[in-house]
Order: sequence, then structure tokens, then C-alpha cells
Amino acid sequence: MDRWTAAYLLGAAGQDEYVKRWEADSPSLVWFYIGEKLDISGDRPGALAAYRKSANQSKQHRTTNWSAYRIKQITGRYDHVTTTPTTLSSLPSPATHPAGDVGKR
Repeated sequence: MDRWTAAYLLGAAGQDEYVKRWEADSPSLVWFYIGEKLDISGDRPGALAAYRKSANQSKQHRTTNWSAYRIKQITGRYDHVTTTPTTLSSLPSPATHPAGDVGKR
């Protein structure tokens, strides 16, 4: 994977070729690096789409966290990404997380 990622980032392999070869094994990593390359080239909308695709993967949690971090750096806010739909019952109750404590676990 490292050689393919280097080849992609250096322009020796195209995005479609890179995705086709590695997306099934390492989807969050593939889309993270696509986001990095797009961001470096100045394509912020494309980078955000790639980071969001990476962040919504259930495999390779460290990369999904890096993608969520890059989304926050670009947008200035945390876009909650999840692999499961949010339902009212899945949200913390106000009794367990008073307004001043939200996010402080």
C-alpha cells in the first residue's frame, strides 16, 4: 500500500487506479490521501468530499479520526460523521450531559 500511496501522491498512479486497487482493503486510508492530494492542489470542495467519505468508514478508526480533524480544520467546525444514523434515542439526555458539560467526557 505504501508504494501505491506514494505513486498516487507523486502522480505516477491515477486516482481511479488507486481507488480500484485499495478501496476494498483500506477505504478510509485511500479517501484520506485523496483528500490530502486534493487539498494540496487547492480543490477544497473535492478534499472535503474525500475526507467525509473517509470519516464515514467503519474500518481503520485512526484514519477516520484524522479525516474528521481535517474536516474541522477546513470548515472551522466539527461535522459529526457516523456510520450509523443518529436517532433521538441515541443522543445523550440533558440529565447526563448538562449544557456546560457537553463533549467533556
